[in-house]
Amino acid sequence: MDLKNSQSCCFVLNGAVSGLGRSLIETEYALISRLNQVFSKSCLPRVFGLDILETQKGRMGFFLGEWFSGYKEFHVTGGCSQRQIVVWESDGSCRYLKETDALPIYREAAKILTCYYNIETCEQIHSWHHAAGDFIVREAGGRFQVRLITVRGYSPLKEFGSDGAEKHTHILPSLLLFFFTLGFKMRLDRLDGTGKSAMLGDGVIRATADGFLDALDDKSKAHGFGDLRQIFTSFFNGFSLDQMINIGTAVLESGDFNPEENGLIEKSLESHCRILQEIFKTV
Repeated sequence: MDLKNSQSCCFVLNGAVSGLGRSLIETEYALISRLNQVFSKSCLPRVFGLDILETQKGRMGFFLGEWFSGYKEFHVTGGCSQRQIVVWESDGSCRYLKETDALPIYREAAKILTCYYNIETCEQIHSWHHAAGDFIVREAGGRFQVRLITVRGYSPLKEFGSDGAEKHTHILPSLLLFFFTLGFKMRLDRLDGTGKSAMLGDGVIRATADGFLDALDDKSKAHGFGDLRQIFTSFFNGFSLDQMINIGTAVLESGDFNPEENGLIEKSLESHCRILQEIFKTV
């Protein structure tokens, strides 16, 4: 890259020594490289090179990537009645936000994941989790800026046949499954990153829907799919509450959640769907 006027640039070197670890970083490097080439939205780090080195103690793998300066990890913290979002500062201190004040963070995270969703192939970033610190945040000019630092997988929720017409009929149902999965996962974290599984409040449902719809607006403008916000909203509003609960149950049975997370989602599934109904009635 070009550096001018005494600019500084920060990098991160990711390494692995085990066979599984080397395979993971090779996959991560390839996926980030691919997504950076295909999608114009720059929310992932740039990556600059990958190499596997032979040493006396075995093979070691490394790749060099961009370091997002000033961005911090964040997690849910506190008890159910005093739930907050903690941002881990670089000096070891913590900044605490009310959950309501942190909603723009989750809206932007939902927008990022939807931006990287491929409408035609149904490919999506998966295996991400707030507890893993996959999203980071910084505040600038009174607004939160969010970035995604890793991609562990990128593929459809299900495989389709080679028939183009068949793929077309699955665009909206697949987008619906993506949205339900996104809505559940956006609410899940571990207390302070490593504690018990925790579910964020109802406000994150609205924030997720807003971020998702923001990204559909961008896709409509960029790719000429028509008004995706309106198309999806009409499709969504065709489902009854019972049908939505059944869809949510099917998403839970997909195996993307651990037993503790399943329990949290099951307890709030009906209210989650009711809130979605109200949101999409007013879009």
